[in-house]
Amino acid sequence: MQATPEETRAAQQLAEATKRTFNVVLRSIAGISLLVGGIGIMNIMLASVTERTREIGIRRAIGAMRSQIIMQFLIETIVLSTTGGILGVAIGLAIAHVPVSAGNPRTRTRGSGSGPSARMTCRAR
Repeated sequence: MQATPEETRAAQQLAEATKRTFNVVLRSIAGISLLVGGIGIMNIMLASVTERTREIGIRRAIGAMRSQIIMQFLIETIVLSTTGGILGVAIGLAIAHVPVSAGNPRTRTRGSGSGPSARMTCRAR
């Protein structure tokens, strides 16, 4: 049975509306995740400054300027967040490449070993 052009158009409009909804939801989740990550980094750095007051005092005593100390903490924050971001992306990519059927011996991977076809699985006959 063939769908009429009106049914096809309606299905395409529904698919587009669903796609827009998913995009909004995923962007909201990403924004909340970034906010929570920023608050986490802020708390870690606050604890770091609190624990290192003695080190800061010694640096000030030997002539370090306030801007140099602030720059040190900013660099530490940048390194911490960049490292965490890179590790998060790497772990996410590694998990995305694990075949869904890894525990099922009756499935196998098709393709040449690279590209989208390498991640497709099919039942062994």
